[in-house]
Amino acid sequence: MKMKPNKKKIFGVVLTSIYILLMMIALFSSEFMGLPSVLIFIGCLLSLTYMLILRHKNFLLLIIAGMVCLSISAILIGIQQDSTQISHHIIRTIFEIIIVMLFLPLQSKRLGAYKKNDVRNK
Repeated sequence: MKMKPNKKKIFGVVLTSIYILLMMIALFSSEFMGLPSVLIFIGCLLSLTYMLILRHKNFLLLIIAGMVCLSISAILIGIQQDSTQISHHIIRTIFEIIIVMLFLPLQSKRLGAYKKNDVRNK
């Protein structure tokens, strides 16, 4: 399934917004658990910052760091509750990778630009 760049980014923003909203609901509806709660908040803040303010490929590390914080916090919560389910964390990780991939620039455009300016082609 190929998406145009604008549709891809809009879909990324919508998907990320829903994911962050669900994580924030989980954060505020549960009892305070220390470090995992702080990591959820930091992960959501980093992801929101990238998504709403700094949506540029140079700042892609922000959303990656945000997703890593969310994954680590989910694993820590599972360990604290003695209910770590591997399948849940695999699905979460796949979902987070999809979100990050939606914000990646299209490689075909970048490669095309390199080919046009390549000295060897002249």
